[in-house]
Amino acid sequence: MALLGRRVAARFIDGWLLGFALVAFWGFGFILVAGDCPSDNPSCYPEGFVAAVILVLAGTALFLGTVSPILYDFIGVARWEKTVGKSALGLRVIRVDGAHPRWCQCLVRAATFWLSLPVPAVAIYAVLTSPVTSDRWESLTLILSLLCIAGAAIFALLQRRFFHDWVARTHVVRVGFGRDQVDNTFVPKSASEE
Repeated sequence: MALLGRRVAARFIDGWLLGFALVAFWGFGFILVAGDCPSDNPSCYPEGFVAAVILVLAGTALFLGTVSPILYDFIGVARWEKTVGKSALGLRVIRVDGAHPRWCQCLVRAATFWLSLPVPAVAIYAVLTSPVTSDRWESLTLILSLLCIAGAAIFALLQRRFFHDWVARTHVVRVGFGRDQVDNTFVPKSASEE
């Protein structure tokens, strides 16, 4: 099994790569459209043109910010059993029986991870910024957030893998020198072995 620190560091590397690519895309598009217009000449472009282009670029970046992490994780794990971050830290993803994960498992794993991240953040933001302000709501949000984090931690400890790995029936292992160090805890026993 891969240690938690290695997995978090691998996600950190992957997040930086994705973030850098999205910022570069947005910046390149902005400079391409508005870079040659001097700031002291507001009539360089038709009225509303730059705002419309910025809106299109921001919408595209938002779309790519949602879809590209899922595709990045899906393609990397489906093709090579790892992403760049996992490869840098000597990790790979396998099925519970030790085989290469199927493409549908990789897609479920990627979508479950990346689409579950914004849910608690949006819920906390909505409660904390709601016009109905009360200490009760803020306290309830804090308690529920801590319970969600504790529940996820307990689930990960009991299952020895995270929720997205559990849903996809995969787990992350550390690649050893020469051969993989695979923990066979999750490999189901055949009927003849029991």
